[in-house]
Amino acid sequence: MRRPHGGVHTRPLFAAWDGEAFVFATKASAVKTSHLEADGEVSLAIDLGTVHLAVEGTARRMRAHGELERASATMLEVYDWPTEVVGEELDAPYAAPTSGGPPFQAWKIHPAKVIALPTEDDFEPTRFIFH
Repeated sequence: MRRPHGGVHTRPLFAAWDGEAFVFATKASAVKTSHLEADGEVSLAIDLGTVHLAVEGTARRMRAHGELERASATMLEVYDWPTEVVGEELDAPYAAPTSGGPPFQAWKIHPAKVIALPTEDDFEPTRFIFH
């Protein structure tokens, strides 16, 4: 995400793969949310143990009930974090202390390019392009 006057806005987040995209939750009042709304271009770095992934893509807010249900199920499966769909947001009985507390918007990152860098000699660095 880019800041309005240049530079990037980098923040840690708990992104979970749902089989099609990475999903994450953010507070409507968070600075990163305003950056996402202004410019959905994002990057995500992930350490999977035997491989490091650098993902570039576009984020969009999830609003449809079915999408939110899937995001909720993914967060429960990956992070054991129970959430519930309420309107166009996710509610939760608890959240990270720095999150500002529920409710949260759910967002999805659709990968455009992924670079895979091995941490062992299992394979050569690989680039994947998604259309």
